[in-house]
Amino acid sequence: MTLPRIATGPPLSIAPDPALVQRGAQGLLPIIGADGRKPWRVYARPFDRTDKRPRIAIVVTGLGHSSEAARSAIQGLPGPITLAFSPYSRHLDEWIRLARIAGHEVLMHVPMEPIQFPDDDPGPNTLLTSLKPSDNYQRLLWALGRGVGYVGVVSHKGSRFTADNRHMQPVLAALNRRGLLF
Repeated sequence: MTLPRIATGPPLSIAPDPALVQRGAQGLLPIIGADGRKPWRVYARPFDRTDKRPRIAIVVTGLGHSSEAARSAIQGLPGPITLAFSPYSRHLDEWIRLARIAGHEVLMHVPMEPIQFPDDDPGPNTLLTSLKPSDNYQRLLWALGRGVGYVGVVSHKGSRFTADNRHMQPVLAALNRRGLLF
């Protein structure tokens, strides 16, 4: 893999911060530090808080399956654009590392049940409305343990799952307990 261009502006913090991860059966999992620091704040792209102009966020999703698309996004897009990667990517840690070097904030995809499921299947470890919350929690941990240095997660194809409050609330609570945004 080629190195991305170096970010302009304030650098992103080093990831992973050892105080913000715990080793689990699924890999390194994000946690809120003993000092109260949260991954979504620590790994966020710094910005000028004195600038009171309105802001918009641009997130490019679906990265990680194609090496060319991931490389192009990391190298070609400005650092303030957030990049979201698939947990199924074979080179996920490397893509996250390179994206952060280039100044990109990073999100992790979590596959969630779409309305057209099973005809439209997001893949193994998809969070499903037919599963118990404890089973979906284990699937969430699988996705979270695939990489480090991200600020939060974004649903991948989750039109049915995200519309079901009974299933979505435990996921949001779990993300909040780990200091991540959705």
